[in-house]
Amino acid sequence: MLYRILKLWVRTGYAIFFRRVHLRGIEKVDVEKPAIFAVNHPSAFIEPTIIATHVSFPVHFLTRGDVFNNKFLWFFNATNQVPVFRFKDGFNRLRNNQDSFEKCYAKLLEGAKLLIFCEGSMKWIKRMRGVQPGAAKMAF
Repeated sequence: MLYRILKLWVRTGYAIFFRRVHLRGIEKVDVEKPAIFAVNHPSAFIEPTIIATHVSFPVHFLTRGDVFNNKFLWFFNATNQVPVFRFKDGFNRLRNNQDSFEKCYAKLLEGAKLLIFCEGSMKWIKRMRGVQPGAAKMAF
């Protein structure tokens, strides 16, 4: 419910802020089948929210695990976010990825669409950086 309310609110804000938003190839996505969107990530917030607000289906996001805390866990769950932990978050926290990937696999079996930022970080540069293996591992 919160996801749909935020989607409408943010899309309205983007209609004011951006003149046009173009999503290419989205018509090729079968809404009945699961999908993994592996996208680049030059900014922290715009890409996931533009994708989520301009598609007709709900999107589940793999999100940096270090931002998850118990106070806001309800919000992350209500907005379809799944934590993914990186080595720089601490070696012990990498074990939590098993639970996150199990949740992703369960969502994919239900036909969900997952969005993962395959570069693993965000920077404003004019080229693609090296792709991390997470999206490929999930697909296999």
